[in-house]
Amino acid sequence: MTRYHAPLPALILLVLAIGLSACQPDAASSLDGLASTSSLTATREPSATPVHSATVTPTFTETPTPTATIRWDGLALALTPLPPLEEVISVDNADRLQELAVWGTGRANDIALSPDGLNLAVGTNIGAYIYDSLSFQLLKILQTPDGVVSIAFSKDNQWLALGQQNGGIDIYDHAEMRLITRLAPGFIGQPDVNTHTVIFSKNGAYFTSIIETSENVVINRWDTSTWEAIESFSTDIGLASYINNEINVMGIFSEVVLTLQSLSFQQESTSVPLPAVAQELFWRHISTYTCEVIPASDGDFILVNTGSTIVHWQILDEEVTYLLNDYPQKLSDPCYAVPDTCQNDDGGYSWTCSDAPIPPIEMVALTPDDIMMLISLNKGKTEFRRASDGMLAWEIDIHYSDITFSPGSEFFFGLRDDGTIEKRSTLDGELMDTLNSHPAQLFDLALSPDGSVLAVGSNDGWIRVYDLSDGRILGVLTGSAHSVKFSPDGSLLAAGLTDGTVRIFELEAGTFYDLSPGHAGAVTDLAFTVDGRQVITSSDDCTVSIWDLTDGLRMANISPDAKNPFRIGEVEVSPDTLHYFIAGTQGSIYRVEGTTPQQITLSNVAHVMDLALSPDGGFLASAGIPSFLLTYPESILVAESLEIDTGKDGAAYAAAFTLDNALLILATPQDLMIWSVTDTALLSSLPYYEAEVPEGLPADLEISPDGTRIVLGTQDGLIHIFAITSAD
Repeated sequence: MTRYHAPLPALILLVLAIGLSACQPDAASSLDGLASTSSLTATREPSATPVHSATVTPTFTETPTPTATIRWDGLALALTPLPPLEEVISVDNADRLQELAVWGTGRANDIALSPDGLNLAVGTNIGAYIYDSLSFQLLKILQTPDGVVSIAFSKDNQWLALGQQNGGIDIYDHAEMRLITRLAPGFIGQPDVNTHTVIFSKNGAYFTSIIETSENVVINRWDTSTWEAIESFSTDIGLASYINNEINVMGIFSEVVLTLQSLSFQQESTSVPLPAVAQELFWRHISTYTCEVIPASDGDFILVNTGSTIVHWQILDEEVTYLLNDYPQKLSDPCYAVPDTCQNDDGGYSWTCSDAPIPPIEMVALTPDDIMMLISLNKGKTEFRRASDGMLAWEIDIHYSDITFSPGSEFFFGLRDDGTIEKRSTLDGELMDTLNSHPAQLFDLALSPDGSVLAVGSNDGWIRVYDLSDGRILGVLTGSAHSVKFSPDGSLLAAGLTDGTVRIFELEAGTFYDLSPGHAGAVTDLAFTVDGRQVITSSDDCTVSIWDLTDGLRMANISPDAKNPFRIGEVEVSPDTLHYFIAGTQGSIYRVEGTTPQQITLSNVAHVMDLALSPDGGFLASAGIPSFLLTYPESILVAESLEIDTGKDGAAYAAAFTLDNALLILATPQDLMIWSVTDTALLSSLPYYEAEVPEGLPADLEISPDGTRIVLGTQDGLIHIFAITSAD
């Protein structure tokens, strides 16, 4: 067992965690009552807020009345103290449960750089974060009714548009960061919105919203001088489509032709035959991968990303200019990239992976001058090539899901899989700077025994620790933690990392050590025994380990089903420490006593997302598809199991019991549901999302030690705080 000195950010956290109030969070600045949580970004001297050049303000007609209430109005964000919470959540007051706060910055859904290159906008599920692109200082948080999935600046820098998942659009004055109007396409709220893109015309006179559904493309246009709607129409989606806002044209591909549709005049369109090789590629790949089309600004050529091939086509030519087709036709499914400990007796696996193939080419982006193109590959590489002939300039071992270039194409911002936003030179790909404020996935939550702090594990290499009273970030610890848990006395924080490491932070000493050797797969969950002397860990390597913290040694390593091993996602320890429960993602639940596992048989279990054991050990809840409530008398393994109907798609993703064992809380993709344990009556259903949002599924659910609040972490990096409000 090797001990290490904890990094400096961890020391800041550890001092705060034991109650020394003299310390302050690292460089957190406040703006309009909101805090910058970009403390992981390299420290710099603050720069002045950009001063935008004066622009002529158009004469507006009366501003339209907003069509929806901002979802987050009235909710506390970080650094906003919560009101005193004295009422413990119970059967009698469950109907008064309300969402009080939303903390965290949220994952980045989209990034965009302003035309002057001064502001970087990051769209999340609570709105848009506006950063100084040079210093990464947080300038403003623009809250929106729904998750921001598309961002557009007008060419003159006057307007900022935030397109949202449900089809709504917020228009801001860019210089003043002031909401001008809220636009609503006619079919807002439709459940089958696949993509939503917003753009300004080249001269800024028109604004366009393009919403793609499963069947068609809906186009709405507004006059930016009055913000009055001027046109709305839909068209078949075809095999693929694209918008060229520079020349105000939409391109729609069918099997043999490209139809160019004017966005200014619905009646104007023309068709261009597809080159033979392009037709062949479309027929071969469109049914497998989603096609991406990138037009040159003048419309002279297009790049077509079929998922495994890139086609360069001068539109008026009968043949394509060139193909980049030396990429793999498909990538192996990472679902099977697991250790040998998960193989069954036949050398296979006990689960079936998704049939959805992974495209080798993630995305293609053209520089603003149309000279170069950046290609991001799903095998973990990015290439920078000349657009005219495909010649490679450089490549780096990084994968991006979104790109925005500087106006002069000198550098770009790239969004990585872990949420890090990198600034790199287009000359040679050299890293210039990073922004680490928007982790791509929240994995787990843990509350300290005294209820003062909340530890949050995510995939970006940092464990963030929040003050539970106001959402301040107290500090960070190192590690991409899939699971986190405080010891019963609060002196230790255990973290199960995505690389299989089991890391123990000694909070008072400011040190940590790793239990070795760790797991061969991600540590999906962990739990302390009641006396705090042992830690039980579950893993994607299909095993459960029991660790003695006195000497740091593994006491046992268990595979519940040696003939058909399964990935283990959850572990819960009973209050008497005589047994514990584990669950596999494919629906297997086991009760383990000592090192002897016994399977619990439940009918119709398709997937287990979470396990929760009541504080007295009398009830076990399984959240999943479907969800179950089980009782466990001492004499027999399973006395009774009851399937719980959560409605909608029938899925619950997280579960927890209140301290009095009387309530079961289940989190579905949109609602927090409160059930009575005694008669399984639904007492309350509280929405925390009003529509489906990107990556917004529940990740974990915790009850504060005093029983006054519920803490829900969602995969999009947000933390939702619920409590009982006044009866008045």
